[in-house]
Amino acid sequence: MGEVLVEQIEFCDLLVLNKIDKVPGDVLEEVEEVINELQPRAKMVKTTYSDVNPEKVLDTGLFDFQEISQSAGWKRELLEGHSHADAKDAHGVNSFVYESRKPFDPKELRDFFENLSNDVVRAKGFFWVSTRKDFGYEFAVTGPTTQVMKSQIWVDALPEQQKKQFFEQRPDLKEEVEKHSFGDRENRMVFIGTNLNQEQITSELESIQVEETSETEEELLPDERGEWTEI
Repeated sequence: MGEVLVEQIEFCDLLVLNKIDKVPGDVLEEVEEVINELQPRAKMVKTTYSDVNPEKVLDTGLFDFQEISQSAGWKRELLEGHSHADAKDAHGVNSFVYESRKPFDPKELRDFFENLSNDVVRAKGFFWVSTRKDFGYEFAVTGPTTQVMKSQIWVDALPEQQKKQFFEQRPDLKEEVEKHSFGDRENRMVFIGTNLNQEQITSELESIQVEETSETEEELLPDERGEWTEI
């Protein structure tokens, strides 16, 4: 349910905040900051008893599929990155992007997700693990729920003929892929929440990365239902 709610916020152009009289002003401001992190494009209409002028919510002309599909907070962070110092100072809401090239130890990464701080409201991105060097994984965290699914096949893992054809179409990526010891394999993770300890989360992630890959070791990661299954 939490995942559906967050995805609805991330894909909305207008959001009605009802019963604002039921929460203290500072809590309401924090809620607004979290929503702004999840979908900065959304216009918020605050109400009590669902009393709202229809002209504010109907036929607004705000919806733009192409723009809104690319404007969720986590996507914006991955593509651009930006600072939220003011928001953090006022209400403790902040976000950051973690990037690295080394693979994760699958079991250690499982433990990381299972013990992730409750301060993390939303986390999304992609990663790779030492036991699977041919493809990466996408993940989504909403509160206590973690979803993971197979993602793209890495260019560096393609058969040589396919890799050659790819570089013929994208010569701009050839040097980028070949200059790294792990090719185009990488980890990019966005964390959004309240009073996030970026230094601690970063330190934990760096401590569970390894220097080499292993094709024989079988470990566990969470599937789409948040359960841990073999990959």
